[in-house]
Amino acid sequence: MPPRVNQSVSSPAGIRRPMISVALGFVIGTALGYHPGVSAALVAAGATACWLISLAFLRRSWSSLPVLGCVMFLGAWNCVLRRADPFPAASGRGAGLGSGLIRVEGIVTGDTDCGLGGRGGRAGFPFRVERVSAGGKWESLRLGLWVWYSLQAGAVVPSYGERWQFTGRLKAGRHGPVLYTSGRYARRLGEGEGNPLLAACYALRRRGWEVLSRGLERRPEERGLLGALLLGYRNRLEPTLQRAFAVTGTMHVFAISGLHVGVVAALLGGVLRLSGVSREKWVLVLVPALLFYTVITGTRASAVRASVMAACFALGPIVRRRSDPPSALALAALLILAAAPRQLVEPGFQLSFAVVAGILLWSRWVSWPAALVTPDPWLPRGRSGRSATRRVAVGTLRLLLVSMAAWWASAPLAANYFHIFSPIAVPANLILVPTVSLAVFSGALSLVLGGLWEGIAVLLNRFSGVLISTAAHFVELLRQVPAGHVQVGGFPLWLAVPWYGVVAVAAAGGWSRRTRWAILALVLVGLVLAGWEWWRPGEQLLVWRGRGHVGVLLRSGGQAVLVDPGPRRVAGRVLRLLRRVGVFRLKALVITTADEIHCGACSRLVQEIPVEQLWCPPGATQSRLLARVLCKAHEQGVRVQRMRRAGRPLEAGRVRGRILPATDAPSGSAAPGGVALLLETGFGGRVLVVPSLAAGGDETTWGLQRVGVVVVGGAEDDLLALPGFLRRIAVTRIIYCIPTAAGGWGGRGEPPAPAMLADGRLHGLATGERMLLRRRTKRGPNCQGGDLTWKWITVYSD
Repeated sequence: MPPRVNQSVSSPAGIRRPMISVALGFVIGTALGYHPGVSAALVAAGATACWLISLAFLRRSWSSLPVLGCVMFLGAWNCVLRRADPFPAASGRGAGLGSGLIRVEGIVTGDTDCGLGGRGGRAGFPFRVERVSAGGKWESLRLGLWVWYSLQAGAVVPSYGERWQFTGRLKAGRHGPVLYTSGRYARRLGEGEGNPLLAACYALRRRGWEVLSRGLERRPEERGLLGALLLGYRNRLEPTLQRAFAVTGTMHVFAISGLHVGVVAALLGGVLRLSGVSREKWVLVLVPALLFYTVITGTRASAVRASVMAACFALGPIVRRRSDPPSALALAALLILAAAPRQLVEPGFQLSFAVVAGILLWSRWVSWPAALVTPDPWLPRGRSGRSATRRVAVGTLRLLLVSMAAWWASAPLAANYFHIFSPIAVPANLILVPTVSLAVFSGALSLVLGGLWEGIAVLLNRFSGVLISTAAHFVELLRQVPAGHVQVGGFPLWLAVPWYGVVAVAAAGGWSRRTRWAILALVLVGLVLAGWEWWRPGEQLLVWRGRGHVGVLLRSGGQAVLVDPGPRRVAGRVLRLLRRVGVFRLKALVITTADEIHCGACSRLVQEIPVEQLWCPPGATQSRLLARVLCKAHEQGVRVQRMRRAGRPLEAGRVRGRILPATDAPSGSAAPGGVALLLETGFGGRVLVVPSLAAGGDETTWGLQRVGVVVVGGAEDDLLALPGFLRRIAVTRIIYCIPTAAGGWGGRGEPPAPAMLADGRLHGLATGERMLLRRRTKRGPNCQGGDLTWKWITVYSD
């Protein structure tokens, strides 16, 4: 038998990819630029030094290293120049913009995304502020923010390029400042102040929405799915569907990315091929068309990445070079970070590039099944020896390998950002990807041909609607699969190192002896990191202030204790907050005051998430609300324990809680009649939750000498009692509620000294704000713990 020809599909060995090194240097520089200690002068000095070194040793073999250093400092310089955020200065806590109504005037800088279904009556759009008024006086301010605009009957929806004046509340969101307003407090001042080209793109986007809506007027769910799938209108998805796609790991089908860009490029390529246009001239049509499609779908990182890579492939025939996917991916990352360095910390950017990088890394394994259907060159023409069934099986195997590569690359990031680990995503993509691809192709044909004939748009839209609704029902079924998705608190570093490292080394180096030693080294590194995490466990304290209550979440050793979740109306928000920080099980739910303001949400929490213990306050036997909470707790099998003033401490895993003698709070506090609760962790941490400092007498009354964190309620006399409390007890941090009465302390006595308010240990919380503290401890006897670090995070508003 003649020898079989080896047709390897892998890239040639030793290929040079300088673009990858340049992009990695720029990414590292951008990450360094976010460090607060990196200044523009330091970056400029480093770049100059690297440039001089490269010139001095130009002919050396290592002369490219200083050049990469220059690229790294260039990325840091780009980030330093753009990282200045005017929001803290504009809405600082002392200025009062974060807690009251403000009036802003500016220009709408993007397309408006109007919600449907569960989010009906609300529109979102980016807005550039030019003037702001917080106390009746207008001041100039350049600030970019996101506006949530509640629509009312007869309200005008803002459009790109229009000048508007809004009155609303300014909050700190996950991606920057957010203004909440409504049509009643909005006034249009003018129009036509934007870029005419962008205005035309957004007008065509709205026109495309009208085309996709034909034939689906009575099917809002299918219409919202098509709008999100083809035009990037994600706000028009039903919240329940969003949650179903998110927990099954299939939300990527709605991200305008390679699938969508590939379908559009294939459609345009087919038209050009039928028109007889040569391959070299395709770039003149493909690049502008893909750029236009990227703009009208919101210019997201995944769409920009896919369009840049497609443009690189289209430019290949012109420059007489074969396109290189890794280099195209690196170029896309470089362009995106150069234009918007903030994208480096966005989950969408990281997930998009991680998935594509994982697929490229698995290319050797993904291309392996192709050898099973490669025609035998020695057989006569027409007798390939490969049946159609075998080709379908091989295609399915390749799709499965691609799905595994994408899931392998994205699973740790999804676990960290969204606290979901979804193994069901691997088999789900085998059905969803072909179905969604066909729906995208049909929808794209509807957008192209629907403007010419309404009948064809109705036919194609209904066909696409059937496909995408079938996919949605399939995802709903996958959501019910046992162990298909698991809610996790995060993806630890000790597991991420072997997770990425072992597979990456095996994919790049095969199974040689050197590869086996590298895999063993990575496993040992993971074990060392796991031992470090065990030896120095972390503790977290999250405090948020609502309207009349203070919520406290203490996490120690992987276990969580929640104190006073708040009234019934905020139960859903508390659940979302717990999911956001990765808490899906409570070791104990603590109630310090048996009233609606403090424990109204407990009934729903006991039903929604697993709770092991419920701690009740003493002397609350007559509370009907507490009786309902106890009834729900008994139905769910929760162990109920009652705290006693002179009893032994209650234990919930590594956390112990006891009531201090100072229990009675004055009537002006946020928790009248509450108890002072001391939480102690097994690693030396102490957290005191007290309704009022004014209730305590001397150190013998409190019975304490040292406390890590003190959380104080909102009594008007608390600020006056702070100096005496700090003299009696050693405290690392005090989180107090800023009094809401006029004058701060109700005009009682003299205000606290400025030196006391400037104490770094004091941190005030206004209504709707929250604070997160992290603490590192060390195992062993007499643990005193490490230093506490704190930072402000997203505002939580009641």
